[in-house]
Amino acid sequence: MSYLNISEAERIITGEEFKRLQPIVEKNQMAIRCNKGSEYKGGDGYNLEVNISDNDVKFATALYASICFSQDTIQSGIDSYKLLLLKKCALSSSETYKYTQGSDVYNTLFKCSGLGKDATVIFALNMNDSAITMARRVVEKILELK
Repeated sequence: MSYLNISEAERIITGEEFKRLQPIVEKNQMAIRCNKGSEYKGGDGYNLEVNISDNDVKFATALYASICFSQDTIQSGIDSYKLLLLKKCALSSSETYKYTQGSDVYNTLFKCSGLGKDATVIFALNMNDSAITMARRVVEKILELK
């Protein structure tokens, strides 16, 4: 399994931010989802609970891979797709996916099969940006919640 190098990972999240992020994500039951438009109407996503990753590099890698994997599933019209950051999600985690980039193979965050009717959109990003930039914006938005 591959991981982002330290400098790439720190563009997404630092070790100190990782420690602050854990309780916020757990308290708010957070997930991300690639979605056509910015309104959540149901469907699967990725569990952001950081207890699945034991350090900032592994979490940054899994978040990055999840965004890349989502971008790769969009067949056309990427400008109409959003990365949703959601709270109050039903976080029944199942499997991770493997995202391959050249010779590197990354694990995604755990997939959530259905985020539940109470899931609420906090923030929506355009899916046509770089995965590292998008991952950093997700981290920043989570840390703003406190």
